[in-house]
Amino acid sequence: MGKLIKFIAIVALVAALAGGGSYAAAYFAQGKIAGVDDVLGQREVKLNWEGVDSLPGKPRAWVFTYTGGKLQGLKTATIWVTPTGTLIATKPRDLRDRVEHWRDSQQTAD
Repeated sequence: MGKLIKFIAIVALVAALAGGGSYAAAYFAQGKIAGVDDVLGQREVKLNWEGVDSLPGKPRAWVFTYTGGKLQGLKTATIWVTPTGTLIATKPRDLRDRVEHWRDSQQTAD
């Protein structure tokens, strides 16, 4: 009985480390676009383990959804990242360009 409990504890620890590592990889990948200055607004994160229906091939992905950002004309933005930390897609498609343009305009305003 003691060996079973020890085995379950080890499996739970490994699963927690794998999940945390996956989230960290996805977080840093989306951070290359979103940054730390809350340009895109409040973030909601969800792991779609069964796959994202709206993407070709229905890949498993971390879905970062932003609302209420500072970008003019953009109410919501979504970033999809694989569990291994590879950027899949953004909505709108030119999200990276919009964020960079906003940051450039803020630097020139200062």
